[in-house]
Amino acid sequence: SPFFCPYTHTNMEPTKAPRRCTFTGCLQPTTSPHFHTIDASTKAGGRDWSSLEGYVLCNSCYQRYQTRGTLQRADVPRPLAAADKRCQYEGCEDPTNSSRFYQVDSGSKAGGQDWSGVSGVLCYACYSRFKRRGTLERSNRRPVGDLTCPKRCTYEGCEMPDESQWFYHVDGDETEGGLDWSLLAGSVLCDDCFHRFKATGTLDQTAAHPRAPRPAAAVARPSHKKRPRPNQDAKIPLAERPEPPLQRCTHAGCENPMSSYKFYQIDGSSRAGGKDWAELAGNTLCNACYRRFQKRGTLDRSNRKPLEMSKRHCSFERCDKPDISSRFYQIDSLTRAGGKDWNCLSGSVLCHSCYCRFRDRGTLEIPYRSHKLIDGPPSTRRCAYEGCEQPELSPYYYQIEGCKVTTGGRDWTPLEGTVICHTCYGRYRKYGNLGGQPKPGVPHDPAGGGPPSVAGPAWGR
Repeated sequence: SPFFCPYTHTNMEPTKAPRRCTFTGCLQPTTSPHFHTIDASTKAGGRDWSSLEGYVLCNSCYQRYQTRGTLQRADVPRPLAAADKRCQYEGCEDPTNSSRFYQVDSGSKAGGQDWSGVSGVLCYACYSRFKRRGTLERSNRRPVGDLTCPKRCTYEGCEMPDESQWFYHVDGDETEGGLDWSLLAGSVLCDDCFHRFKATGTLDQTAAHPRAPRPAAAVARPSHKKRPRPNQDAKIPLAERPEPPLQRCTHAGCENPMSSYKFYQIDGSSRAGGKDWAELAGNTLCNACYRRFQKRGTLDRSNRKPLEMSKRHCSFERCDKPDISSRFYQIDSLTRAGGKDWNCLSGSVLCHSCYCRFRDRGTLEIPYRSHKLIDGPPSTRRCAYEGCEQPELSPYYYQIEGCKVTTGGRDWTPLEGTVICHTCYGRYRKYGNLGGQPKPGVPHDPAGGGPPSVAGPAWGR
């Protein structure tokens, strides 16, 4: 029976083709999970398979031709046998220990280098060095790693000869910076002295000119961590160190003028927050005062304090929950929240909902909507629609004010004064009737069925 081939994405008929790859260059012609017979209908990969018609290819050769359009394998260095895994470069420090070895010939073009003078077997480190730099020679400058070599700067004028993270052993063949290092042959220099000589040609700090910042790639560091800088205060005796300047907020109303993690010196040119800082020029502000002026343009703190429990009652007459709120606000003549005019509410107390409504919309009026009967008596928590399947089992009930409600763009006037459950409310808002989705061509009653003359709460009695 036909079967689906996941490689050609077609249904194929089983054949008794010989399970052997007919490509002469195949390394394993009889070992493959799949063999593919090439015919005139083969179009895999958008390739021209006409030259291979009649071939039987193993899965590896088939995928190679499908991807690259050729059966020839790429000429890349291949892993060697265990007996041949030894680097033939004489200067290799560890010729037998490498993650990979390469057989190199004169025709190699890796890295765009000229490999004509290199032949034989190279370890991964030597191969990568020649591929990257075009030479097998290692850099003569290397940090001192031999424990037998003392890690101490031999320059007599070095201030901290033992406190450097890196030390460099200098050979006479050094050419770093285009300088003559022969005078320092055999010396050991700390990191500061080495780079001072490389940049200025001298180890004397007084005679050395300030050097330009050197590029990060100029020195190959053994670690990505930043080199620690010596603490300048450590050179000064503790008794002679100057005391840090005392910082204090100059704002008279600051509650903690000396307790701040940051202080700001104000000048006349400051424009932080788009405020005019000219009047505070020359002052020192703590972080709290600075942020307050940056946001509000004043250093005075807000006088709004939490109200007493006896005053926590919303003054708006039509507030749904005048005594239940996370926060209450005392409105005064200085209130400017939201850029609104709060003078008409001066002296009143608002709950959080009413305060935010006036701040955002400029009015305390609640938008016309149906009201949820959450705390009403059980007699009111019943759907008035006669066709309701569960009139008393609803999480929410709605008291309809038909002349005001415009939810869903529907006319809620026929339901004036009635109480409906959450399901019926959603059905009317969606379809415009309580009976569900109307059938095409059949007039429907907003009350959910029944004679059209029935209106208002009559259907709910």
